[in-house]
Formats: sequence, C-alpha cells, structure tokens
Amino acid sequence: MYRQNYIDIPSSVVQMVLVFFGKLMAAKLPSEPVKVPGTTWSFSMNPGPFNIKKHVLLSILANSGSDSPYSILIMVVRKIFYKKYLNFLIGLLMALAIQVLGYGFAGIFMKFLVYNPYMWYPLTLLDVSFYSALSVVCWFWKHSVIAQLIGSGRNGFGIGSFTFDWSAISGYIGNPIAYPLSTIVNTSVGFILFLYIICPIAYWTNSNNARHFPFNSLDLFDKNGQHYNISNIINENDLTFNQKGYESYSKLYISVVYLFCTGFGFAAVTATLTHFIVFHGRETWRQFKNAYDSGNSTREDVHNRLMKKYNHVPQWWFYAIIFSVIGFGMFGCIKFEKQLQLPYWGVLLACLLVMIFLLPIGVVQATTGQNIEFNFISEMLIGYIYPGKPIANLVFKAVSNSAMSHALYFMYELKIGHYMKIPPKSMFVAQLTGGIISAVVNFCTSWWLISTVENICDPKNLPKGSPWTCPTQHTVYDNSIIWGTIGPRRVFFPEGMYSKLFYFLFIGVIPPLLVWAMSKYFPEKKWIKSINVPNIFGGVLFLLAAGAVNYWSWITVGVLFNVIIYNKYKDWWTKYNYVLANGLDLGIAFQFLLTSATLQINDIYGVNWWGLDVGDHCPLAQCPTAPGVSVEGCPTH
Repeated sequence: MYRQNYIDIPSSVVQMVLVFFGKLMAAKLPSEPVKVPGTTWSFSMNPGPFNIKKHVLLSILANSGSDSPYSILIMVVRKIFYKKYLNFLIGLLMALAIQVLGYGFAGIFMKFLVYNPYMWYPLTLLDVSFYSALSVVCWFWKHSVIAQLIGSGRNGFGIGSFTFDWSAISGYIGNPIAYPLSTIVNTSVGFILFLYIICPIAYWTNSNNARHFPFNSLDLFDKNGQHYNISNIINENDLTFNQKGYESYSKLYISVVYLFCTGFGFAAVTATLTHFIVFHGRETWRQFKNAYDSGNSTREDVHNRLMKKYNHVPQWWFYAIIFSVIGFGMFGCIKFEKQLQLPYWGVLLACLLVMIFLLPIGVVQATTGQNIEFNFISEMLIGYIYPGKPIANLVFKAVSNSAMSHALYFMYELKIGHYMKIPPKSMFVAQLTGGIISAVVNFCTSWWLISTVENICDPKNLPKGSPWTCPTQHTVYDNSIIWGTIGPRRVFFPEGMYSKLFYFLFIGVIPPLLVWAMSKYFPEKKWIKSINVPNIFGGVLFLLAAGAVNYWSWITVGVLFNVIIYNKYKDWWTKYNYVLANGLDLGIAFQFLLTSATLQINDIYGVNWWGLDVGDHCPLAQCPTAPGVSVEGCPTH
C-alpha cells in the first residue's frame, strides 16, 4: 500500500502454497490423538486427507484480512505528514476493532447479499475455478507542456501511452480478464466521458482557474499555483484549523481531474441508491419481510438447498461483535480525545451510515464485481458536522469505510464458502481469526516500515527508483486537509468556489431512472439492463491514484479476452481464461516477493537507466498552462 506501483498478492498465491504444505502435512504428521494435559480433551494433528474444503477454509483464514485496514492510514498520516505522536497500543486496538466490525455487519446482511442466488460476485470465479508506462508523444516533444499533457499516461490524456506491466494493468482497477464484459463496457464509457469530454472542457475553458494548476494531480495548490503550505492554516499544537492564517494566506485549489473525481464520487453514491431502489427494491423488501421466516428468506437454488444441512451462525453472534466494537470505539474516543479528535457520537454516526449504504453498494458489487467508493459521503458528512479537525475526519472515515469494505469482502468470502459448501460456523471462526491476525500483522508491519525506511512517502528525497512514494497515503492526507482541516463549507458549499460540484449528487439520480424506464418500455432489449450507472460513475475514481495508461491497457486486455478470444476461441476461453488471469497475478506476486527479499531490502531498485524512473517521462504534464503562472521546473507561458 506504500508503493508507487500497487502490488496485490492474490489469494491464488496462498492457495498454491497451501496445496503443497497441506498435502505434505497430511502425508507426514502423525494421526494419533494428542491429549491436553489435565483435561479429557484431545485432538489430532492429522485428522484426515487434505481435501478441497480444508483447502478453501485455510485460504479464507489466510485472506480474510488481506486488505490493509483504513485505520492504519490514520497512524501513517498523523506520524509522517502531520508529524504528531500516536500511542502504539490505541492504534493497534483501533485496527483490531475496526477489522472485526465489518464482520458483524456482514453477518446481518448475509440473507440479502450471500444467500440470494442473483448476488453472484463475478470475481469469485477466480477462486472457484508503474510505472513502466511509456508515452511516444513525450519522446518527440520533450519541451512542450501541451504535447506532454496530451501524451502523459499518468498526469494527462494518455494519447500514445502504453504499458506491458501487469501490475499497472490490474493493480488499481482489478484483473480485466476476470470482469464480465458489461463491467468493462460501463467502465470504459465512464472513463471516456470523464477524461476526454468533461475534464477537457472544464480545463480549456479555465473553469475555476483550472489552467493555473496541473490537469491531473493529487497535490493541493494556493492561488499562485504553488503547492499549498498547510502550516499556514493549521495550529501545530493541536492540529486544528487556523482561521486567521487561512484568511491571510489563500483558498485551496485542486486539479480539474481531482475535482471531477470528487463529483463523480458523489454521483456514484446517489446513483447506487437509485439503482438499488428501482432495480432491486421490490425483491429486497420481499426478502426483508420474510427474512426470519424459515425457508422463505431467499429464493431457493441448489446451493441454498445443500447448505441447509449445516447449522447456521446465530445472528446474536454478529450483533455481539457490533455492539462490543461500538462500545470500545466510544471509550477510545473519550479516553484518547486529544489524539483521535473524534467525539464518541461519531462512532455511532459512522455505523449508522454503514447500515444505510451497505445493502445498495453490496448489490452493485455482487452483480458487477466493482466496488463503489463510499468515502466521499462519509468525509463530507463529518466535515460539515465537525469541521477543523483533520484526525477526527480520518477516524470517522476509518470506522465507516473499513466497516463497509471489510463487510463487503467478508460477504465475498462467505459466497465462496456458500459455493464450496463450507459449514457456516467454520467460516465464522476462520474469517474472524484471519481478520484479527491480519490486523495485528498489518499494523505492526506498517509501524515498522515508517520507522525504518528513510524518507518514506517523500518522493523528492527518496533514492531514484524507490517504490515507497505512498500515492494512497498522499491522497488520504490531502483529503484530510480538504474535508477535515479546512472543511467542505469553505472549499465547496456554500462558501467555496467549487460549490456547484454538489450538483453531482442530483445528477447521479437521473440516469438510473432513465435506464429503468427504458428497460420497462423496451423489455425485448436485454442489453439495456446491462447499463450500470453506478459502475459508469464509480469506475473512473481510480484515476486519482492511477492514470490514463492504466485504463487504456485495462480496457484493451479486457476487450481482447472477453470479446475477441471469447467469440473466436470459446472452448479455449472456457478452459483457460480464469487460469490465465490467476497465472498473471501469480507471476507479478512472486516477482514482487523475490525482488523485495533479494534486492529492494538492500536498497537496490534496478539498473541505472531512464526506464528506472517511476514517472512516465512526461514531467511537463504537471505544469500549468495559464499565461503568467510561474512554477519551478515549468516554462512560463
């Protein structure tokens, strides 16, 4: 999560390792019972052959907490960017609590998002079955800002840019071979609409002085086009907003891509709610009314019938997890108020948000494979209610976002267990244990990493080729300034220059209604129901951390396998498509582990040549194009 090129260690890596060790242990370990001294209990170290159910259960145990908890970002941002102390124990306990909170919510919504046969989770097929980006344009026009803006695959339009790096293709958006064609098409439509129509119009018409700043940048800027100096607007002793400093310094400005990514994020959330109501509302209401009636809570299919022979996990187990974590969270906010800034009621509000949005967002993920970003709503809400407190904003987002993302991932795993007929109580133990272990390991590893890697998250002072540039952490830090320190009231509505951005909340409502009306008026046109508006709006949000080169490469590979190869070589596609998808992810994962263990641990990042740069060789793409704006390293127009 700290690397410029995001590396995802897929579950298939764990699955392969488990096959070897599982079969080895089944063959070599003794099967005689081992008695626990002083009790009548006994257990066997080798209870039988290593079968597919044991394999699946162990994989879920290992992968249940594979995504890094958002709460860790609080520690990173507070210690590295704000340079403030954070108690190790409260950070660790917070990571543990937030990790298991999502599992409680997952248990509550299982009937709707796991047992429902229409919630099929496309990416489960993978389990059941950068920047090395180059731009031709930038090679030929090395001194032209406009040309490099057009050609840059990271900060511009990506015309003529390409990459063969699989981690750049699949690392941010996901494995394109595994997604259904409808998801690829919807994402492509949103990407083209966003990057080649809306953003260029806003930029070249100089809307909100857009040309005074880079076209696509994660950085924050002042009125003169320089990087925003956060120390001018924050009280260093308690990390609160300095109103006088802000008034004497400058309003905050962001790049046009950053701006419209936020707008599309707003639209994605309201589009998700609308899509859920019109397409799934009636079915969900029927399930809700019958949720606790035996045999009538979900539509029967072969998987539900076969799973009836197992005892299900009692609902009170999940409620116990939720209320325990809420109680601990409220206590932590009271006890460590100076470090966390969030009042106790913030924990309750965050959990209420999850209860409202988990079902509609879960439906979109279960049917398209794409996750809708939820953080825009959470950071906006707490930003209005409790402004001027950046750490409070982060903690609120950590509770709400982590609970949401972990709940969705746990339900994804529960669906795998459902398909593979794993006993629900065994799944409960495996997922909960895996999540707890993962939270401890992730937090301790991150604490060690930021304590030992010199200049981590500081690209200007890192060695050439170092991957520790922390794009995700920079985004979180910037968001804490926008939504926490300054607050949405001053940046957006009603006092900010970006107040019209909130129109996207209403824009997101209209397209799903139109698609629904078209599907009713033209029922014979089956393709209409494949139009997924939340996917169109939400699919572009990775542009903040990725770039056009990632999207074009992702789209190309997705179309190649899911259109051309699928239509011409369907037998090959059926047999090898998902195997190849796993194989490519495996190759990147093993290469990452090998180079990290042998080279990067010794500060060796590669041969000293032009391709070692983590950029895309288009440095001028980050320059403003407005006349008279002077920025170091950029030509003045």
